[in-house]
Amino acid sequence: MEKAFGYQPWEPLSLLLDLGYRFLFACPGGLVDHLPTEAMPFPKEFEMGYNVIAYHPPRDQERKEGLRRLMAGRLPGAVAIHRHRFRIA
Repeated sequence: MEKAFGYQPWEPLSLLLDLGYRFLFACPGGLVDHLPTEAMPFPKEFEMGYNVIAYHPPRDQERKEGLRRLMAGRLPGAVAIHRHRFRIA
């Protein structure tokens, strides 16, 4: 995506940060609350990940509370991350 449209991962995250959004990244151990920076747009646990939840506190605080059980360290195996490998014949 970045190559096709000429942007880096930090750019859309920074736009949302400027609007007051915060992020939860789906990692193998659960959701990780991470404040992205240009130097580190993703948490180190976000390996081969692509699922990100953007929320706007305090407007979405109730929704974030509903995700509490999926936070990293709360419930082992709460977020199943499947790595698919596709072959083209």
